[in-house]
Amino acid sequence: MFQSLKHLLPATLSKYKIASATEATLICNAVNQKIEEILKNQATNTKAVYLKDGQIAIQSDSAMLIAELQTYRDAILEDLRRDFPKTQIKSIRFLIA
Repeated sequence: MFQSLKHLLPATLSKYKIASATEATLICNAVNQKIEEILKNQATNTKAVYLKDGQIAIQSDSAMLIAELQTYRDAILEDLRRDFPKTQIKSIRFLIA
């Protein structure tokens, strides 16, 4: 009679055609958590802004912070691919705002 949210949620999201947008939001949230782990209190103006065509865009107002994040690019991608195996994540794009 009762079903868990784990089973209901994917079907409902697919039914209303918002599954991919929801997945992109979850991935951006995961990236933002990784950014906070790496940059600690310096992460205030650095965030993932979108996922499109397998590319995650990370925006910052500091070239220095982007340079630091670039050293973690492979580790971030590896973690995301492990955590979101159904979504194709190809690369990270860094943007200076």
